[in-house]
Amino acid sequence: MQAAAFAGPRRALLRNQDGNHEALKLFTQVPARPPWYKEGWCLFRSEDAAEGARVAAFDFDKTLHHGGMAWRLSSAHIPGRLRQLHEEGYRIVIFSNQHGPGRQRTREAMQAEVRDITARFDDFASFCRVPLQIFVAAARGDVGDAFRKPNIGMWELLCSSRCSRGTLPDPALSFYVGNSAGRKTDGNDVDRQFAQRLGLKFYTEAFLTSRGA
Repeated sequence: MQAAAFAGPRRALLRNQDGNHEALKLFTQVPARPPWYKEGWCLFRSEDAAEGARVAAFDFDKTLHHGGMAWRLSSAHIPGRLRQLHEEGYRIVIFSNQHGPGRQRTREAMQAEVRDITARFDDFASFCRVPLQIFVAAARGDVGDAFRKPNIGMWELLCSSRCSRGTLPDPALSFYVGNSAGRKTDGNDVDRQFAQRLGLKFYTEAFLTSRGA
């Protein structure tokens, strides 16, 4: 009886792992166009980033980017806020969980998904006109990928020689802002957990309209 109870979840886990393996093969085959690069399940761009130990890091959806056709209007306050932090000596970094690529099953669909995701972040970078480092965890959320928050793979990539050619980021001098904070209205607390695992000071999205959160 007990063995049967565990059989269903185990089969589901194996199916998820198999699907993730096949999707990752497709993801690996699809080229990322500069300034974008890939590392495992992570898409990233950092060619124009400021160097330094102080990092102002942000989630993307519902933190910096407020969705919909009118997102430029709802995010109109963001460029000035990021520019202020950049002028204060912070490097501005985005850490985002996305799941679209991990759900694709054909090369054509994967190519279209990667193109759409990178274009969306490129559009935001052009909107802000501030040097940005952007890291996108692209695996599905049910496979435990090391890059997906609250795991710290994206931060570790930020600290690698590929993305930090000068002074390494210092968590004690840095902070992270996200909307998944474990509040009653939040779907989860992955942003808060991500910050805690790294020893980063954590703020909710209210930080972007005030100095506290």
